[in-house]
Amino acid sequence: MTGLKSLRALALVLGLTAVVACDDDPLAPPPENQTAQLRVVHGSPDAPAVDVYVEGSATPIFEDLEYGEASPYATVNAGTYNVQIRAAGSAPSSAPVFETGNISLPNGSILTALAAGLLASNDPADQFRVLPLFEDFDDPGAGNAIVRIVHASPDAPTVDIDVLNDGTSEIIGLERFEDTGAAGVALTSGSPLVIGIRAGGMLVTTFTTPALATGQEYFVIADGLLAQADPTATDAFKLLVVDPNGELGFIEQDGPSAGQAMLRAVHASPDAPSVDVYAEGISTPLITALTYGDASLYFPVPAGTYNVQLRAHPSTEADPIAYETGPVDLAANQRVTAVAAGFLSSANADDAFRILPFVEDFDPAGAGGAVVRIVHAGADAPTVDIDVGDDGNVNVFGLERFADTGASGIELPSGEELQIAIRAEGGDKITAFTTPALPANSELFVIATGSVVQPARADDGFSLLAVAPTGSIGFIKQNPVVYAVHGSPDAPAVDVYAGDNLLVENISFGELSAPVQVPPADFYVLDFYPTGTGPGAPTASFQTPTLVAGGAYLAVAAGELAPEGTEEAFTLLAFEEVFEAAPASRVRAIHASGDAPAVDIGTVDSATGDINLVVFENLSFGGASDPAAGTELPVGDLLLGVAPNGSDTPVGTFDVTTSAGLQAFAIAIGALTPDAGDASFRLLLVVASASPWVAAEVLPN
Repeated sequence: MTGLKSLRALALVLGLTAVVACDDDPLAPPPENQTAQLRVVHGSPDAPAVDVYVEGSATPIFEDLEYGEASPYATVNAGTYNVQIRAAGSAPSSAPVFETGNISLPNGSILTALAAGLLASNDPADQFRVLPLFEDFDDPGAGNAIVRIVHASPDAPTVDIDVLNDGTSEIIGLERFEDTGAAGVALTSGSPLVIGIRAGGMLVTTFTTPALATGQEYFVIADGLLAQADPTATDAFKLLVVDPNGELGFIEQDGPSAGQAMLRAVHASPDAPSVDVYAEGISTPLITALTYGDASLYFPVPAGTYNVQLRAHPSTEADPIAYETGPVDLAANQRVTAVAAGFLSSANADDAFRILPFVEDFDPAGAGGAVVRIVHAGADAPTVDIDVGDDGNVNVFGLERFADTGASGIELPSGEELQIAIRAEGGDKITAFTTPALPANSELFVIATGSVVQPARADDGFSLLAVAPTGSIGFIKQNPVVYAVHGSPDAPAVDVYAGDNLLVENISFGELSAPVQVPPADFYVLDFYPTGTGPGAPTASFQTPTLVAGGAYLAVAAGELAPEGTEEAFTLLAFEEVFEAAPASRVRAIHASGDAPAVDIGTVDSATGDINLVVFENLSFGGASDPAAGTELPVGDLLLGVAPNGSDTPVGTFDVTTSAGLQAFAIAIGALTPDAGDASFRLLLVVASASPWVAAEVLPN
């Protein structure tokens, strides 16, 4: 705090006292021996200068407190307080930008109230808050100072603190907005300290403190944004050191020493386990427990030649090496992202495990843009073209497996979701993704990873991995895919629209549509028209369930357009595909016959003609069998019967052949007692283990 502000705040404290909740006079002197000490530290990197009030007082306790400043202690009545924060200079009657709710200050207590988090955020993980830090410092002992360390960085992960930066962390697992406790920790006084900040087992950055005074009590607050690439920026990640007088201020990160490079690792190998990362000759891992989809933070290493080694986590240097790079040169001042890619289980040179070292040299982002480096790490994916916008205009041509778009990156719009289509080289669209809004002026890696033969929803399914300077943003799954079935016995061939967009064209009874891929959404309204008549006034409209990225859905048009008696009306039935893999086959039954009663489905005794083993029980119109992952059936030729619930006598029998690994929906469609022009009762077997899905009608015997 500047001298002028300190004097002004001190004058306020000396001239006024704070409110006691039960006192009629909020400015009355505190009763003897019933006092507490209160101060405020401004540690919110995006908040303006503030005035601090207690509810009921028209006069601020502290005013014009800026980011990085600490007030002196105010002597206040012991009691209960609602502390209110207003932008500096705001009228006392104005609504506070934040209030703590009731905080109890017992007699003799000492409280440092730390304003932390981001004022502009609505995310509970990093939004603005006041941390009430009651003080009860231990005696530091001879030759020491006593320090309370607070993690107040809104975007930094859980960290370890290596007080002497000697590879041994004295404080383990300090979570965001937590601290080391009221008693503090004793640190050596009288000389500067180099403090290392570690995350995930690796060194993130270091700070060099001034010499701490013997016997003194300090708060050391890790503050600012780790994502801020400029360490000298106002909101950059730094330490805020506060002594009892509110002095000292910020300590900036130690920059990479001369002759150092900055290195990080990204795990993008879908079949590799969690790993520890070593440099040959160094006994402790640089990075620990790096799991598929994780990106470490950058850590400084001396420039030179390294053999990077991977061991399965947890490990020691004596454990077997799962992979090593051989010599890798790291030059001074280089920033390198090392991506683990390929299949660890493969001996094929085309898709085997490897580490891809990418030296970074991003171009500056233009106004409102983000710079993105796209990496093709899909181990079983072909060479692809990339269409940003999914509008047919290819932006990146012929991106080969394990190649990237170059060190400088490509600029993309920020602040909005993007549609990114992956196309076969020179050909049709393979799949598409919806990205989250990219942060303005950011530098990102977007890594295509996973296996194209796995379901999009699977952990190892083909996806995009977005990586920011502060680590992994996470996987972006493929846009959801919908297949439609026409199962209405009296409906003509139809077109299906979403608004003015034609999704399914000219689908007739008993047919399965081609896959339709759409961006994720809470719902879509689907309009049905006789083929060639839309858009306009639809014959029927239905709302889909929520469609999530990575999901695959079956939409069945069922029931009667002109129902009579007990026949069910035309409707849309929707089911998500969540089959589990099995060595045998898995089948899920769906009842979509509008005039059929609740039914049982089971295997038929060829001798008696009766159902001898019920497989699916008591399915009524619109329902599907449990579990959603499918019921396991034996492999081979099966005779299945459909009977009214509780009866052994089937109304129809069907010859069905299953195979190992089959995943299928068995849909009962058509009219059990058809009127003139109605399609008759049958099964439609939709095979979801094929890509794309296929369907086969199975007529009753």
